[in-house]
Amino acid sequence: MSELAPHWSWVKTDETVDDIKKFINEAIDCNNKECASEMYFSLVSREGEYLGMLWFYEINWFVPSFDMHYWLDSRETGKGYMSEAVNALTRVCFDLYEAKRVQIIISSSNEKSRKLAEKLQFKFRVSRQRA
Repeated sequence: MSELAPHWSWVKTDETVDDIKKFINEAIDCNNKECASEMYFSLVSREGEYLGMLWFYEINWFVPSFDMHYWLDSRETGKGYMSEAVNALTRVCFDLYEAKRVQIIISSSNEKSRKLAEKLQFKFRVSRQRA
């Protein structure tokens, strides 16, 4: 969790395994709601190892538009996992949900995430400062 702290204000480095399990269970419950405002997806290797996660936060079903966030275990970066997952979920948004907009929300200091967004041809729109 400590590698997430510089990029996400909600990260608590003192989380216990039970805290993380509770978060995952709440995320699963959220996915089961009809027209959820959030959706969570685990990224798992063919061997069944947990690699990271992607999530839509602030889904606007009226437009529809999706704000995508993601995290990948730093030991797994550079292998194409997240590029493939972001690309697939973006296609789902446009093809299945007829999205008008999909945004990737990244920290301005996260160079790897910026490069991933550029690789997938996302356009830079705005930089917001954390309060």
